[in-house]
Amino acid sequence: MDAYWTGTGSLRVRIVRLGGVLVYNVRLVDMMEDKYLKVLELPKVLARLAEHTSFSGGRDLALSLDVSADLEEARRRQRETTEARNLLDVKADVSLGGAHDVRPLLERALRGSRLLPPELLDIESTLSAGLPLQRSLSRMSGHYPLLATLAGRIEACRPVVDEVRRCITPRAEVADGASPELARARRDLGVARDRLLERLERMIVSEDNESFLQEALITQRGGALRDPPEGGVPGPNPRSGA
Repeated sequence: MDAYWTGTGSLRVRIVRLGGVLVYNVRLVDMMEDKYLKVLELPKVLARLAEHTSFSGGRDLALSLDVSADLEEARRRQRETTEARNLLDVKADVSLGGAHDVRPLLERALRGSRLLPPELLDIESTLSAGLPLQRSLSRMSGHYPLLATLAGRIEACRPVVDEVRRCITPRAEVADGASPELARARRDLGVARDRLLERLERMIVSEDNESFLQEALITQRGGALRDPPEGGVPGPNPRSGA
């Protein structure tokens, strides 16, 4: 009598050959109960794996890994792991540098919430981080076919990246050209500011105001025009003759 189990996940099929007749026994079983996984110290193994991830998204993926009762799937995963180890041996600088865990930002965006400029830069950086890795693995697909297949699923999302770069500066500020309305408003603001500065300068050099000013200065703090800071020349302005 020959007998063996086959199937995927918790659905198992027992096939028995009795005198040339195949007998199928289908049942649901839990081949890897938690207690067995704890005996095998799988949680500890996953925790050690998670220590080598570069950001929280990868850490969560590592901790969520599960075992497979499918022999072919287990072998595929082993080949994938072997490729990854060999890749690190020959190209130790492979990484996802610049990637961030943007899942909370995407959830907010799906709910219609507005994202701040620094958050948009995190998304742009994350989208851009995978492209060098994708290009490298594509060139080395002959040596690392499974990893190249995984990397092929990385989407460039060029319209999103280009739009963020157009609208947000590297200093996480909204660019003047983000919209025609914003460009016009900032242009008008610049004209009004120049006019205000000209008026203030005329007031400073006017002899009528000399006795009221300690210093002929216009200071700027936080983008706003302010009086000279404390600690300037005390007492009457020397130019007033007092």
